[in-house]
Amino acid sequence: MGLKLDWRLVDEPIAEDCNDEKERDLEHRKFVTCKVFLGFTSNLISSSVRDVVRFLCQHHMAGIVESLDNLVKKFVSADNDEKKAVFSRLVEKVNKLKGSDASYGNLYLKLAKTSMGKGADYPKNEIQRLEGMLRKV
Repeated sequence: MGLKLDWRLVDEPIAEDCNDEKERDLEHRKFVTCKVFLGFTSNLISSSVRDVVRFLCQHHMAGIVESLDNLVKKFVSADNDEKKAVFSRLVEKVNKLKGSDASYGNLYLKLAKTSMGKGADYPKNEIQRLEGMLRKV
């Protein structure tokens, strides 16, 4: 099992004791990126997957697109007729995203579309399905 992250220097705070002008330059920081892949064994205890996943979620590193949060909350709380209108606005907003946010935004759209097709119980059923998969790992 593994987990891949896209890391960007611009997302990190500038250290107070940083004396390197290049590292303080925001334009330079935008282009310093890397992909981090974390690999795990199948033993949840020895690989501490749960701790890593918890850390990623707590630090908003789990594919969350903050600019979509308000629309997603409206989508989740909307009735079936309103969901279609909110979904249209969500599509417009996702189409304006760039980079990894665009990738995650497309995932949001896929999940929202599936949710509309499978009904109100879809999120609960999907969580149960994923928890079952995690128990098997």
